[in-house]
Amino acid sequence: CYTQQRLAYRVAPQNNIEIILSHPELGAIHGEMVNLSVDGVAAKVSGHDIESISPGTYYQDCLMHLPEHDVLCAIEVKHRNDGAGTFGARFCSLSKLQQHTVAQFIVKTDRAYQRNSHQEYAT
Repeated sequence: CYTQQRLAYRVAPQNNIEIILSHPELGAIHGEMVNLSVDGVAAKVSGHDIESISPGTYYQDCLMHLPEHDVLCAIEVKHRNDGAGTFGARFCSLSKLQQHTVAQFIVKTDRAYQRNSHQEYAT
């Protein structure tokens, strides 16, 4: 039984963020980011593609199209939800620049959410 351990703050992107996994047999698997933390990422992929993403599998090439910069990194899939078509993975090797890019995206996304929620309460 897999127990999720979330030690880092996660944000859900306000806009669609494309994520592409390079699968050894299937080639590119395209998905959409569900949430992101400094430790990992969750994404949604099509129904037939989710079945080929297995927990415990390492992907050397995971490309995330963040607004400021693309991030290409290695991930390890930790869990998969066939019904939702989602998977969660941890980052295996982010450089300092990539860590900074991810952290900046999280901060900007969080600020936008806070700004929007304050505006909703003000009206």
